[in-house]
Amino acid sequence: MRFCPNSRNTNSGRHEPLHPEPRLPRAQLADCYSALQQVLIGDKAMAPMHFSHDARRGFHVPFAWGHDTCQIIINNVEDRAEGTFQLVLLAHLAAEIMESCIVETPANLGGDVRVGPGGEFEVVVAGTEVVA
Repeated sequence: MRFCPNSRNTNSGRHEPLHPEPRLPRAQLADCYSALQQVLIGDKAMAPMHFSHDARRGFHVPFAWGHDTCQIIINNVEDRAEGTFQLVLLAHLAAEIMESCIVETPANLGGDVRVGPGGEFEVVVAGTEVVA
């Protein structure tokens, strides 16, 4: 698992950005909550769903849910990787990233976490606009 790749945890338990003025997209927490709600809309949130690059074999990845400054992305790390997950699991992982990498870091840069038996997939929470 990897959270907040653009920050480091200090001895005080707080995260600090690796770069003083990062030019990475920033995410606002309220927008991330709206994107998170999109993941859970519908009757399939609890159903196991098959994820693959091949749209004929299930939920096509990469796929993103977004709202204004924030996006939540599911993608496979290996092109041929396929996996079965519940959307509610992906939403839970996205919420953990939001807590660790947006609420607890001053930079609001987001982060990612691997999912699947071998970490073949990743859930990413990231901003959508570049800081000038």
